[in-house]
Amino acid sequence: MIFSRIPFRISLFGGGTDFPEWFLKNKGLVISTTINKYATLGLRYLPPFFHHKYRVVYSKIDLANTINQISHPVVKAALKFYKEKKGIELYYYGDLPARSGIGSSSSFTVGFIHLLHKIKNKNISKNELARQAIKIEREVLGEAGGWQDQVIAAHGGFKFINFQEKKFIVKNVNINKQSIEKLSKSLLMFYSGDVRSSYLIQESFKKNISKLNSELRSVYEIANEAKKILLSEKNYFELGKMMNESWQIK
Repeated sequence: MIFSRIPFRISLFGGGTDFPEWFLKNKGLVISTTINKYATLGLRYLPPFFHHKYRVVYSKIDLANTINQISHPVVKAALKFYKEKKGIELYYYGDLPARSGIGSSSSFTVGFIHLLHKIKNKNISKNELARQAIKIEREVLGEAGGWQDQVIAAHGGFKFINFQEKKFIVKNVNINKQSIEKLSKSLLMFYSGDVRSSYLIQESFKKNISKLNSELRSVYEIANEAKKILLSEKNYFELGKMMNESWQIK
């Protein structure tokens, strides 16, 4: 069995400008970082001695003989998309609950696509991994949403992600270790115990995005200003005010 461990993420600035409905006509910028909590997936070809062809273990256990009998939408869609003929056994372990707002679904998708390539001894670049995850989630499954989750899950780390004209460019946040530590000590994240379906929120946002030009321009400008502050390695206390302002706009 081979394993893939994909990090979860927190989006600091620019969320919403990563929707293609926006950045195909405008510029998008997201500042995002992965954290030390992960989606871990294990995959192997299932030996042909069982009464089922597929065993998929997550919050449910699927024992299926056809791909259509698999209940997990990403697993079903990816197996069809990559025309996988052999039976598989897949295990998923998450460090945080699903629907917690930390990009867990895209981390799962990135991890599964990565394993489907590795099990065939095929290499795939981080950019292509992100693009294929976007294709599965946004095009094949038709889920509303931006592109940042797939990109940051595939790349990992602390990144600036620029979006424009069907392209994304990923750059490291190049600041020294002391500044990273200072920033980390200035951030707190809490688990509220609540969960929600981001797809419903994103679907509503997508439908109304043409009416939100001034709001999204403001979100983009705040992200740009936050980028300048991060790179200056000064006045990090301003970032909290800007994060609040961005969320109030959203």
